Amino acid sequence: MRESDTTIPSPHSLALTTRCSADVYSFAMVMWSLWTGTEPWAGGDTAALLAAVLAGAEPRPPVPGAPEWPPSEPCPHEPARGWSELMRRCWAADPAARPTFSEVLAGLRAMFLKAKSQRRAARAAAAGSAGAAAAAAAAAAEAGAGGSRASSKRDAAGGG
Repeated sequence: MRESDTTIPSPHSLALTTRCSADVYSFAMVMWSLWTGTEPWAGGDTAALLAAVLAGAEPRPPVPGAPEWPPSEPCPHEPARGWSELMRRCWAADPAARPTFSEVLAGLRAMFLKAKSQRRAARAAAAGSAGAAAAAAAAAAEAGAGGSRASSKRDAAGGG
């Protein structure tokens, strides 16, 4: 079989160049998958998708909550405030408008720290209300125990 008879084209013949912005676009697809729990275009026409990509298109799956999101599909909540915006920036149509991975990392780090801070605050509030309830219960138990100890002492002294 001669090389020209192969059915799978080499990457060089596709005239695609590897660049960081393409990796950032791909990372946006990973973000979408993490958000939705599915693969982009799962069950879709792979040949048509590949043809669109080879023609220069950079397809994007529907964003949960956006008008193009299928109404028949459950709409997952955004994993963290700012996730949707960062994901959309990563798959911007203009590769020059996409963030660098340093910017992506900074955005993810900020989301993580904010979520962590909110979780801590929620735990502290829950512990505070649980702590207050426990303190009240302990005080009530102590008052009840103190009263029964006093009556026990009176009974032992013969004053009961």
